[in-house]
Amino acid sequence: MRESEPRFSIPPASPDEAQLVADTALALAGHEVPQFVRDLTARMGRGEISGDEAVAEIIGRHLGPEGVELYWRNKREAQDMRDQRSNPSSGSAQSA
Repeated sequence: MRESEPRFSIPPASPDEAQLVADTALALAGHEVPQFVRDLTARMGRGEISGDEAVAEIIGRHLGPEGVELYWRNKREAQDMRDQRSNPSSGSAQSA
């Protein structure tokens, strides 16, 4: 066996198995996951929502619609900045 070859292989976990591991780790550390977060992670595992959509729902739960609006606006602005850095020539054309 070569040094770079793995000695064993762990098959990928299903979303339910991954949730169980996370719940167990949190319980051992004295924490628990709220039911609404469990519901969001289950929806993400089924492909119903993206991670960003789950974050927006959590923010909305705590900060209301204004918080969700701010989250999406900041995401768009951050993406615009990344796009400008990766393609500086297009940024100068847009500002002209």
